[in-house]
Amino acid sequence: MAETTIHSMDGSNERNESARRILNLLFILNCTSRPLTTTEIITDSDLGYGMAGIESEKKKFQRDRKKLEEYGVHIHEVKESGASETEESRWEIDRERTHIDTAVVTQDDADMLVHAVDEYLARTKISFRSALLRIRAVAAAIDTDAEQDESVDDVEQVNEQIQNVLDTVWAAYCSRKSLPFCYRDAKGKESKRTVSIYGIVNQANQCYFVGLDNLSGKVRTFRTDRVTRMNKPRGSYTIPHDFSLSAFQFLPFDLGDEEEIQATFAFPAQSVAGEIEVLTHGRGTLEIQPDKSLRWNIAVKNPDAAVAMALKNASLGMRPCSPASLVSLWNSTITKAVEAHGRI
Repeated sequence: MAETTIHSMDGSNERNESARRILNLLFILNCTSRPLTTTEIITDSDLGYGMAGIESEKKKFQRDRKKLEEYGVHIHEVKESGASETEESRWEIDRERTHIDTAVVTQDDADMLVHAVDEYLARTKISFRSALLRIRAVAAAIDTDAEQDESVDDVEQVNEQIQNVLDTVWAAYCSRKSLPFCYRDAKGKESKRTVSIYGIVNQANQCYFVGLDNLSGKVRTFRTDRVTRMNKPRGSYTIPHDFSLSAFQFLPFDLGDEEEIQATFAFPAQSVAGEIEVLTHGRGTLEIQPDKSLRWNIAVKNPDAAVAMALKNASLGMRPCSPASLVSLWNSTITKAVEAHGRI
């Protein structure tokens, strides 16, 4: 998932990242059926958060709320009757105060928005393409320098069948209608299902939807490109208040062709709980050892990606403990890196 970013001297990359993050924030708050907690927002890497410490992400979220307010979109804190002072903040769009006044959106702002939307449209499988196209049309009307979106008519972007699935998944999710469909799993087995969609995830140019599956009675994840046939969404449902999409977020080692293994990673006793929570997305299990160190147990499908993730977070003291094959891969990767550095 990690991408190499080159920061320009004029800070344009930082501004583009901010525009993408604000656009994501507006999307998710506009579509959610319940207020989202601070933790749900600032630990969501798909939104553009979760890349730094908890306090840094909170400040980033605060700046983004203020920026949206400048454009007429007010996000307010929700406090339910009887809630304690220590209860975590929950956020939603203030529909009564929110308004759209294009006069406050400068051409420069619109230009950043157009570029941010175009980056998403360049992906071949996104469920909210039609919504993005409408947003782009409004922004392009303000940004007189905006070029015609070449991806709109590019037949190579995504074939019609897949786009129909994506559009239907998005429509069912937004309307909170259960989606009946036929599904072919990785082994080629087909089944008929009806899913109440709780959330949508884009990962490695694939779109997945997460929801309550009537066949298993459990919350499951499905790949849109494995849907072979759909019926009209029907009925209605409510997303449970305790549902968290972060529990279904993909980690770098989730996608792979190798047989799944159970891995354990260690974190030192002085680890900050908030940083570990951001890193793990709440996935797997955390165990406190007698010496106060932590052990994270999680299923791994791509050992190379798991080692790469551990190396990326080595500054937090993250180390693989088991199985032996993963530890061996960790050691050999470090050895190769040291030898390569010695030859430079």
